[in-house]
Amino acid sequence: MTKHTMARRCVGLMTLAAAAMAGLQPAWAECDAMPAAQVDWAGCDKYKTTMGGMDFTGANLTKAVLARSDLRKSNLTGAKLIEADLNRAVLDNAKLVKAQLDRADFGKARLHGTDLNGATGSNVDFGRADLTGADLSGTALPKADFGRAILPHAKFVGADLTGGDLSRADATEADFSKANLTKVGFSRAILVKANLTGANLDHADLYLTDLTGAVLDGAKADNARFCRTTMPDGSINDKNC
Repeated sequence: MTKHTMARRCVGLMTLAAAAMAGLQPAWAECDAMPAAQVDWAGCDKYKTTMGGMDFTGANLTKAVLARSDLRKSNLTGAKLIEADLNRAVLDNAKLVKAQLDRADFGKARLHGTDLNGATGSNVDFGRADLTGADLSGTALPKADFGRAILPHAKFVGADLTGGDLSRADATEADFSKANLTKVGFSRAILVKANLTGANLDHADLYLTDLTGAVLDGAKADNARFCRTTMPDGSINDKNC
C-alpha cells in the first residue's frame, strides 16, 4: 500500500469518525442566540438567567435548564417546555398560553398571576409552587403534581386534572368550576370557599380535605371518598372511612 493511499484512508476514517461523533451529539441549536420568538434553545443551559419581559412565543425550550431564572412578564405563548427544568424559576405575570408542558418541572417556582390558559402536558410537576392568582382555565394537565402547592384564587375553570395530586395544597377560594377532577387526590388540601360548581369529582380522594364554605352546586361527587372531610357547612363527613 502506498503512502498516498494510506493517507487517503486515514483521512476517510477520520471523516467517518467525526461524522459518527456528530451523530452522537444532541442537535441543540442556537444556545448562544438572544431571547426571541421561535428561538431554539432545546437542551440549553440558562440556569439563573434574568430574562424578564422577553418574547419566547413559539420557542423550543425542550429540556432547557431554566431553573432559578427570572422570566416574569415573559411571553411563552405556544412555547415547547417539554421536560424543561424551571425549578424555583420566577414567572410572575408571564404568559404560557397553550404552552406544551409535558413532564416539565415547576417545583417551588413562583407563578403569581401567570396565564396558562389552554396549556397542555402530562405529569407536570408544580409541587410546592406558588400559583397565587394564576389562570389555568382550559388546561389539560393529567397526572399533574400540585402537592403542597400554593393556589389561593387560582382559576382551573374547565381544566382537566385527571389523576392529579393536590394533596396538602392550599386552594383557598380557587375556582374549579366545570373542571375534570376525576381521581384527583385532595388529601389534607384546603379548599375553603373554593368554587367546585359542576366539577367532576368522580373517585376523587377528599380525605381530611377542608371544604368549609366551598360551593358544590352540580358537582359530581357520588363516588368521591369522604373521610374526616370538613363539608361546606362545617360538618364532618366520614362516609367512606
